[in-house]
Amino acid sequence: MKKGLRIALLLILIIALSGCAPANQQEDSPQISVYYAYTNDRNDTGLSVGSERRSVDSGTDILKAAVEAVMGKPQNFKLASPFTEGVKLESYKLEKGTLSLYMSDKYAEMPAGNKIIARSCLALTLCAVEGVENISVFVGDIPDVTGLTAEKIISENSDLNPYEKRLKLYFSNGKGLVPEYRNVTVNEDRELAASVMEELLKGPRGAGLSSVMPAGTRLLSINVENGLCTVNLSSEFLENRPDNESAEALTIYSIVNSLTTLTKISKVQFLINDERVDTYLSIGIFYPIEGKEIPG
Repeated sequence: MKKGLRIALLLILIIALSGCAPANQQEDSPQISVYYAYTNDRNDTGLSVGSERRSVDSGTDILKAAVEAVMGKPQNFKLASPFTEGVKLESYKLEKGTLSLYMSDKYAEMPAGNKIIARSCLALTLCAVEGVENISVFVGDIPDVTGLTAEKIISENSDLNPYEKRLKLYFSNGKGLVPEYRNVTVNEDRELAASVMEELLKGPRGAGLSSVMPAGTRLLSINVENGLCTVNLSSEFLENRPDNESAEALTIYSIVNSLTTLTKISKVQFLINDERVDTYLSIGIFYPIEGKEIPG
């Protein structure tokens, strides 16, 4: 997305939330802007939000219509629901400007990146309804987010831009893995997952952190499909692997934990020179691996 288009998107969001209606909108035919996830059909350049206008029958409860629309499916084929399969809204209530939304248990299982987009769609859609100042999202009695406003989503719109992303990378602090954040620009020739690996191989910038990548390791290729990221590394990754299990875990999960912070990745498959290997040192890497917390 070019800079001009990003600015245009931001302006559209501001206009939509300002309460200004199109000149040809008739009073007896209310309209709402409903926000959904937008994908540009390229693997792992991330997701952004887009909106479509919906007409609401006169006399209809606008809040109910907006809630049902944002939890449903878009009419525009370029947009998609931000919620993963099985996520439902159990109930909602509006009190003193705060709209509380109670989600099904499946919501808690959504990847972090998906949740960011889902919250944004909910806030941008529902905070435009009269009487709604902010939203709070719960799973049971457990809050996912509270007091989220549309204005905050707008001010952080760069995080929704599929070309400018804030990566969460995991490096060693000598005891475990801790995150370091880094902004990168992703364009048509550079996928987000590849950016994660490139930044990991460059090493940390923060004091007290160190890289756990074996010397000489190179990224040969990377692919993302159906939630699985296949990382093909050079032979140095295996030949220069750590010689103890604690260091081995830091190396493996520095990669896995960093990649699985991305919206479209839930597991990582390791390849060494295009081939699967049974074990690294003691950790089995023949099959895909999920993230695992290594406290620092």
